[in-house]
Amino acid sequence: MVAVMGPGGGVRRPAGRRELFLGDATALGLFLELVPTASAAVGAVEVPAATVAAARDLLRGLDVVAGQDEPGAVLRERLAGFGEPPAPACLAGHAGTVQDLRA
Repeated sequence: MVAVMGPGGGVRRPAGRRELFLGDATALGLFLELVPTASAAVGAVEVPAATVAAARDLLRGLDVVAGQDEPGAVLRERLAGFGEPPAPACLAGHAGTVQDLRA
């Protein structure tokens, strides 16, 4: 068994709340563990175009989209479409993209 840990000794995920997941291909493993246990997961994963079909087969529940030349461009568009993003949120992947999404 693997325990997911965070500040304060554990991850506290409120029941019944929509959770946002945004990341790139490096976040697939993390999202494979977290998304199935979310009450309601929304979000997207940006992967190379050649791997979209395989990633969709692995990760049900989130949009899997082909990345563009600029890392995170598709994720920024998706986040803007949420209006007020749901909390909690899990942002993972390219460090510059994560910083942009947090702003």
